[in-house]
Amino acid sequence: ALEVSTSLAWFALVTVTSTWLLALAYRNTKFQLKHRVAVRREDAVAREMSRKLADEKKMSRKEKDE
Repeated sequence: ALEVSTSLAWFALVTVTSTWLLALAYRNTKFQLKHRVAVRREDAVAREMSRKLADEKKMSRKEKDE
């Protein structure tokens, strides 16, 4: 059997390493999720703006481009 201090050192090392790996994986996944949400929102906003602009036919072309 290992002594308590040796076991504690291994436990701390494995805990720190696994925490770091989880943080790294979360960071990568978070970026992908944010990108996916941004793309979906962009499509929805473009659709909504097109609908609004179609309703407001009195607007000038310059106002629609803005």
